[in-house]
Amino acid sequence: MKRVLSLILACILLAGCISAVVLAEGAADPVLDTGVVVTVSVTGSGEIKLSERDDSSKFYPVVNGQAAVPANTAIKIEAVPGEGQRLLSLAAKGIALTPPYTVSFQSADMDKTIAAVFEPMQYSVTYTAPTGGTLSVTNSGQPVASGTKLDWGTVLTVAATPDEGHALDTLTAGGTPVASGATFTLKQDTTVAASFKALQHSVTYDAPVNGTLSVTNGGQPVASGTKLDWGTELVVTATPSDGYVLDTLTAGGTPIASGAPYTLKGDILFAAAFKTADSVPVEIPDTQPADGKLTIYYNGQPLTADTTLPVGAQLEFRIVPNEGKELVTLTVNGEIIYDLNSPARAAAYTGDTITVPYTVKEAVTSVAATFQAAAKRDVTVTLPTLAAGQGTLTVRNLTQNKVVAAGTGTVQTGDRLQFELTPKSGYQITAFNVTGVNENMPALPSPGRALTFTAAVKSDAADLTVAASFGAYAPNGDKGSVAMPTGVFDDDGDTLEDKDGDAFDIDSIADDGRITLDGVRPNRTFYIQLGDDRFNPTTILDDGCMATASQLADDSLFRISIDKEGDGKSLIRSITQVNEKRLGGSSTRGSYLKVVLKDSTSTDEKKATATVTFKARNTLKTADGDEGDWHSGDCATLDITMWIANTKTSGSDHNINTGDNVYLDPDDNDWNVYVWGDDRAALEFYASDDADSFYARLSTKADVDIYSEYGDPVDANLWFYDFVGHPEVPSSSRAYLTLGIPWDEDDDYTPYPNDCYIYEVDSRGNLTDVTSSFSYSRSEREIPGWTTRTRTLGTYIVSDTELDLEQDYDIDLDDNATDSYEEQIKVNPSTGGGNSTPPVTQTILPPPTTSGSDGISSEPAGSEPAESSEPERETAQTGQIDVTEPTVPQVTQPASNQRRSFPLFGVLAAAVVLACAGGAAYLVYLKMHDV
Repeated sequence: MKRVLSLILACILLAGCISAVVLAEGAADPVLDTGVVVTVSVTGSGEIKLSERDDSSKFYPVVNGQAAVPANTAIKIEAVPGEGQRLLSLAAKGIALTPPYTVSFQSADMDKTIAAVFEPMQYSVTYTAPTGGTLSVTNSGQPVASGTKLDWGTVLTVAATPDEGHALDTLTAGGTPVASGATFTLKQDTTVAASFKALQHSVTYDAPVNGTLSVTNGGQPVASGTKLDWGTELVVTATPSDGYVLDTLTAGGTPIASGAPYTLKGDILFAAAFKTADSVPVEIPDTQPADGKLTIYYNGQPLTADTTLPVGAQLEFRIVPNEGKELVTLTVNGEIIYDLNSPARAAAYTGDTITVPYTVKEAVTSVAATFQAAAKRDVTVTLPTLAAGQGTLTVRNLTQNKVVAAGTGTVQTGDRLQFELTPKSGYQITAFNVTGVNENMPALPSPGRALTFTAAVKSDAADLTVAASFGAYAPNGDKGSVAMPTGVFDDDGDTLEDKDGDAFDIDSIADDGRITLDGVRPNRTFYIQLGDDRFNPTTILDDGCMATASQLADDSLFRISIDKEGDGKSLIRSITQVNEKRLGGSSTRGSYLKVVLKDSTSTDEKKATATVTFKARNTLKTADGDEGDWHSGDCATLDITMWIANTKTSGSDHNINTGDNVYLDPDDNDWNVYVWGDDRAALEFYASDDADSFYARLSTKADVDIYSEYGDPVDANLWFYDFVGHPEVPSSSRAYLTLGIPWDEDDDYTPYPNDCYIYEVDSRGNLTDVTSSFSYSRSEREIPGWTTRTRTLGTYIVSDTELDLEQDYDIDLDDNATDSYEEQIKVNPSTGGGNSTPPVTQTILPPPTTSGSDGISSEPAGSEPAESSEPERETAQTGQIDVTEPTVPQVTQPASNQRRSFPLFGVLAAAVVLACAGGAAYLVYLKMHDV
């Protein structure tokens, strides 16, 4: 019995020690808990598979977005994309994962989630334009450009349309035949190809009698019954036998000319018939020789059409060589009937006309003339002596670039001469004639006006004589009306052009007291010429006194008042007198009214009238040595009527000069593309139904204030894009606006486009950084540059350096400098200004939702990009995607094994107490039993 009790006590002691050890070990490493429930979310098409990293045979299925996994165990996550999808991101416990994808969870984790995002893969669609037809690829009715990248699964329609005379041969998508108008689903990079073949037609003909009929293709004979491609060009030749002439030659019953080309467009039968040559055809050449004029005469009358004449008929060939040319040979049916070196040459000449006789012996089917440069000969020029004070005559030899001397001079045959007759005030040209030139004399101009005449010296001229005279005339215009203006010019001295690019003809738009400019453009400065130092017309003032154009334009003699009317009168900025001004490179000084028009963004035509009244400041008398004879207050008026309109550009695919006053009239329900300048900016959009016209002037002029306030303090180069008036684009979706590269590749300094910053300027001149709204590409859009989507064209600045938009700067100018303010600051509209390379801070442009190879949106033209209701947010510190934490469903969690909180010394103490208790009980037992 004692042994049994001793054994029991020993077991109790051992159990206490074992418990202590177990408790101590449990405090450091608790057993695994298999009850952690993880929420699994999948965005897009794909699935998540979970297994133990160290034991791949243990899988944890995902059911209804949840999976139970063991705690403190490495879990392998496999993200399996659906067909045509790819994994975009994978996160666990709110943290982005990188391969290999593993994670472990604990029950105490606050975030027990796994989130996977899948997106469609993109594939390119490429094709080339075939010959013999057209090929198109569309996505939901919208055209798809070759090279476009689209989402997997996009359904595309392929259409192949043959040209006339062609048929579709093959049409494939990714090498698989498809039918025209059919659809295919994009699942890989796909090349669409189409080929067309020409339809073939037969050529037949029979051998005629009394002649031959031949058909050739590229000089090679074509046998009757041969099949050839549609569009083949054939030559059909009918040759009569001796004593016969061609009667008829037909193609499918339609008469054709022998030897003329014929284009095959269907099965065809050629037929020829010949007849006895009692009369023969005479064919008139279809075109004139390059260096002269040829006319065939019969019975003294010119032949203007092909005809039939009896054998033996007498013809005359009359040839007039062009200026500086002479006839070398003349052939009929290959026979030379005139030669430059023949004895008949001199007899054939009558002035500049060469007459060559010919007797008809057979059908006249070809006539050819050859020419060469005429030999130069000296010709004496005799000029008239004009009465002093009446006018001047100047003869310029344009060929030799010199003035012909007065009296008697020398020129050469073929030289071009310019004759300038200029009457003095109060005189007119009464006679003008020149002998020995090959142009007809001009009509005499109106009284007081000059005359300019240009002609070449005849090749057979013996001498050249000029006759001219002047005579006095009295002005006969209406009293009080300014004499008819003599021209209207721009700053360069060129005749002013209307909005369609046509020059204003002063004779058709002006008269005494009026001038009408129909279609003048806004934002223009032009000059209405009242006269010049060659022609100074006289105006009869309202009381009968007279004043010249130069006197009216002198503001010290006459002041002007302006009465403006019409809905466009506000566009007239100013009208002023300008005297003795030389415009552009003109050699004369003129008297003008300078008209300055304001800019207008209107697409409507505006009418503006201005009655300009010239009123004498003082009473003058020439007898007293004054410049004129009139009374103070004497006046004359000029009515100026202007129809002011911007240039209209209709349809799509146009190039517009920067600075041009234009408004665009896009094609409704169609894709429209406009490019400004040399790829300075481009606008692409799908116009809405019944799209409105809109003003589209692009100014690239540098803004001095912005440059000084923002650019100069950071030594930035700035380039400006100002769409005047900030027009709305009438597009069905936001338009693509591309700001083109403003520098040339061979410039000394060219920034890296991706390092540039873009700012938008509001109506108050404040700048906003809009760099993130633009994406740079060289090939995705119409021109290389920075592209954004917008409905309003604003004012933009491209900078090679980040600008400080918050800091106010003071510009320190040298008060003692002689340069103007603009010259002390850096302004260079063409390059942005500045010569040094500034430090650059890189700005990374975020990619659009759907991107092509260069980061530009590749969505179909005319459609709005999809806009996410929950945009992703990028953290500044890590660059990781901050995804909103998904909602975890309420699930009853199994009780977890919490770690024991007993400290190790407490466990040991408990073991000691238990051992002591056991030992004490054992001693008591021995005492009781006297052991």
